[in-house]
Amino acid sequence: MVTVKEKILAAAAIMIEERGISFRMDDVAKALTISKRTLYEQFHSKHEIVETILVHGAEDFYRQHENIVKNKSLSLEEVLYRYFKVRSNLYEAFNGESFKEIFLAIPQLQQTMNTLFKKDWDLLKDYLLHQQEQGTIARYVDVDIIIMMLQGVVRRIVFESSNHHEDIYKYMPKVTSVILQGITNKGETNEKTSV
Repeated sequence: MVTVKEKILAAAAIMIEERGISFRMDDVAKALTISKRTLYEQFHSKHEIVETILVHGAEDFYRQHENIVKNKSLSLEEVLYRYFKVRSNLYEAFNGESFKEIFLAIPQLQQTMNTLFKKDWDLLKDYLLHQQEQGTIARYVDVDIIIMMLQGVVRRIVFESSNHHEDIYKYMPKVTSVILQGITNKGETNEKTSV
């Protein structure tokens, strides 16, 4: 059964998607046909709602990612493809502009989110290092560089795209493929002949 708190978070997420964090607590109460008192019994402020949505979203991502990397039946390729296909309903309301707006309005939230994001990236890094120890990833590959490449693409999509939650699913399989396959065509012969 969906709790009042969950209904509030879902309604606020829709409002954030439609108009950023300019929604008011009154708007949420009216949308759910609940009293402001009921709303304030669950959340003290709009900032608390926004923070809860983001933190729950990050924690949800981590749990899903953890289940993927712990699944011994998945190959490295399957883990990477699934890792970046994970969805979180509480996260889909946010794009680059709303993140910037939120971090300006709630500066302390950026540090909280950075800590949660780092935990998630460290999970993937540990998985890749384990795969390297197992011989699945070549010893000469710098796992830190792989993580930085993936982070760079994710950051660019999230903070520079107005529709990041869909762009992530569009581009990350391609990025993963480039990382797994490399950029050279080792099987192709050089068609140029020397004179």
